[in-house]
Amino acid sequence: MTSDELDPALVWQPMMVGLPAGTHLTAGGSSPLARSDDTNQLVTHATLGGPIKEEEDDSDLLKVAAGVALGVLLTIGAYKAAPHVKSWWRELRAKKATLSGAAEAADEVNSSGVATVSVAAFASEVDIAVEEQLTMMGSTEAQRRVLEILLAAAAIADNMRALSKARLEDGASAELQSALEKLTVPQVTDSLNRMLGTKGTLLDGEAQAEFMRIFGGGCAVEGQYVPLRNARVRNALRLLPTLEPQALAR
Repeated sequence: MTSDELDPALVWQPMMVGLPAGTHLTAGGSSPLARSDDTNQLVTHATLGGPIKEEEDDSDLLKVAAGVALGVLLTIGAYKAAPHVKSWWRELRAKKATLSGAAEAADEVNSSGVATVSVAAFASEVDIAVEEQLTMMGSTEAQRRVLEILLAAAAIADNMRALSKARLEDGASAELQSALEKLTVPQVTDSLNRMLGTKGTLLDGEAQAEFMRIFGGGCAVEGQYVPLRNARVRNALRLLPTLEPQALAR
């Protein structure tokens, strides 16, 4: 049964279903009756194990951020070490491998299957995220997206600082610099503080820890919200190895 075939009058939710070995659900899974794989005879009813808990808040946010960062860095040919991206990617792949029972080598990031992202495409994503954030008109999905973009931007900047002698072609460096600067304006920082101060559930677990480590705020500590400081955000998103002292004083 496909999603189009579901009765719209009913409330549907993903569910854990247990079956005896060697059996299958009747009618392609639309019936809870379990039948023998060999004879197709009715054996028993399936056992329901409760709703599947969605865990997107945490791992998916970091996974998307890591994917965007890797995509940009691979596109511009500047990916070398990317320590934070490597850490996120390795840990997320290791978790997936553990759940599936597969073995993954964790020494190097396997970038196969990562979609490349042009600097222009990333800059466009930044423009959309900033516009929605400043107008506070975005959905929860849009609010999560600006956090993904911000984390991806920090990872890209961190890698670029490590490769400060790298030269990008066709003005990519200037375009990337311009995109990151749009995320560092005080109005965006203030808007993020208003959003995160009232919607702490947007960041959770590992994503919250990474956000706090990189930006020094944006999360609640012992029940008290720790605001983002614009100087810290600018510092995290700078492309140059050092930040001018007067910038931190602003």
